[in-house]
Amino acid sequence: MIAARDGLKLAPANREDDVVRPGIVMVVAALAVSGCEPASDSPAPPSSTGPATAGEAAPSAAVEPVAAPRAALGVAFDPGPGLTVSPCEGDMPQCVVVSDPSAEPYMRELLTVQVKAASLEAVAADDLGYRRNADGQLMTTYGRFEPNPVEAFTVNGHPGLRATTTCGISEPDTGFHAGAGDCISAVISDGSRSVIIESSGYGNAIGPANAAIGSLRFPPRP
Repeated sequence: MIAARDGLKLAPANREDDVVRPGIVMVVAALAVSGCEPASDSPAPPSSTGPATAGEAAPSAAVEPVAAPRAALGVAFDPGPGLTVSPCEGDMPQCVVVSDPSAEPYMRELLTVQVKAASLEAVAADDLGYRRNADGQLMTTYGRFEPNPVEAFTVNGHPGLRATTTCGISEPDTGFHAGAGDCISAVISDGSRSVIIESSGYGNAIGPANAAIGSLRFPPRP
């Protein structure tokens, strides 16, 4: 989780990011989850088709590709309008961070989305710490205070697991890392790929995290 794992570093929110437009955000590049040649960070050449003429439908601005230079997620999600998407920092391949440039600096980074080539159960246990207790109930083991139950759900035909835990968030004035945030974590899988979504713990991340979870799609591979 973003706040619960203090070692996680995210990309600064004020870098030159791609702005999310309303609609489904496609985060696609040449690098597949199984590994291919890395995609170039160079911008795509402008279209040669020119502007739409009378009788032709103009391209919709509601669906706009968002290229993550370091992460070829190969999935689609919509965290909401006015947000930015940029690659995660550090050793986090196929990972992007969603930020709100209009928020206070300490609240700008909202959530991370990362794709792993593993099953739902493996990612839930190894990355999110979802484990069964003595009664056989799936519970959280990360976060602060008491474990919380894990909820099973389905989104766009794909199974998922999610939970909310109490996590540490920093006070802007003192820098104190208090255990006062509500961190959302979720994993959704198509069987071979699993998508991890984790929120920051601040209140302004709850809506975008739920929106990203509820809109997640696995487009067919080329």
